[in-house]
Amino acid sequence: MDDTRSRQVVIAGAGVAGLTAALAFSERGYLVRLFEQAPRLEAAGAGIQLSPNATRILRQLGV
Repeated sequence: MDDTRSRQVVIAGAGVAGLTAALAFSERGYLVRLFEQAPRLEAAGAGIQLSPNATRILRQLGV
């Protein structure tokens, strides 16, 4: 089995999908580099709707 820490995952975008992917890869031992074009992350003041599959994955990740 190869060492996952020697592998780097690059993720573009710190939205719901990007942050979820970063968390999932990080928990599995990968070195994660996350890039976001916005200078800082802020609350949008809007609701989002997630499918049952998405909420199941977030629950499995402890979010």
